[in-house]
Amino acid sequence: MNKYKNYVSYIFLTFFLFTFYSYLQENLEVFNKISSIKIVNIFIIFLISFTIYLIKAKINVDVYSFSKIRLSIIEALRIISRSTAINLSGPANIGAGYKLHYLKKKYDLNIIENISINTAYAFYLNYFYIIIIFLITLSSNQTGFENSFYLNSFLISVIFALFIFLKIISSNKLEKIKIKILKDTIEKLLLGFRYFKEDSKNVRKLILSSLIYIVVSIIYLQAVMSSAGFNISLYSLLVLHCLSSVVNLIKLTPGNIGFLEISLIFFQGLHGITTNQIIIFSVVSRIVSFTSLLLLFGIDKIANKN
Repeated sequence: MNKYKNYVSYIFLTFFLFTFYSYLQENLEVFNKISSIKIVNIFIIFLISFTIYLIKAKINVDVYSFSKIRLSIIEALRIISRSTAINLSGPANIGAGYKLHYLKKKYDLNIIENISINTAYAFYLNYFYIIIIFLITLSSNQTGFENSFYLNSFLISVIFALFIFLKIISSNKLEKIKIKILKDTIEKLLLGFRYFKEDSKNVRKLILSSLIYIVVSIIYLQAVMSSAGFNISLYSLLVLHCLSSVVNLIKLTPGNIGFLEISLIFFQGLHGITTNQIIIFSVVSRIVSFTSLLLLFGIDKIANKN
């Protein structure tokens, strides 16, 4: 089954790259925009990119503190950079497998518990993002969908459904399940949600780290867009960031190349950013991300030698 998933992933990637090549042939101004970016702007973008990796490392430190694992920032940064690099080189979200293996081997962290904690964090973060998208589209006249009523109805339905899910797992109804194997499995899968409910101190730390991550990510988006000469509103950048996170929950290709871009273009009506701007942002950010990873590997290599 995994073999077929890999084939589908690479077929999708090949199709996107061919489409992207055809698009660039007809829109050569994209190259001109990218090549016109000044060195000082590139340096600023790289600096912010490194900062984002550090914040992601801090978020991992906070996430695994729920399991009483004390990761150092350097160790968390190494896990983040290596898992991201693996995601870029392989289909789906195989970088997560490296993180599962590493923490199991070094800290004997149960794989189910690991998945549960990360799932709980991803759930709360993207639930927050969906609420942001809903509030912005509700209060803004910039929404490009022909009938925003259906869009807002869909979003409020998702928000309500996820809220009901939270109420169910927070109640005592799951304890009434009489089939022991089923009950034990569900409890293990929902362990991360229980940690978040019971450990308010770590939750506060995680919320602070996540808010800093969102702010710095918006600054990064602004730096990339402005370096190419685009004046994008805060509204559009915030929606773009939230959409990117939600879309990246579904990993179809290595690094989600193609699927992310197509999704952002499909939802242009939400953020108002043009296809050219999305393509330029994607090319610049992926080059920066890849180069940043190479530099992080180089620093890690030098540090380990010493």
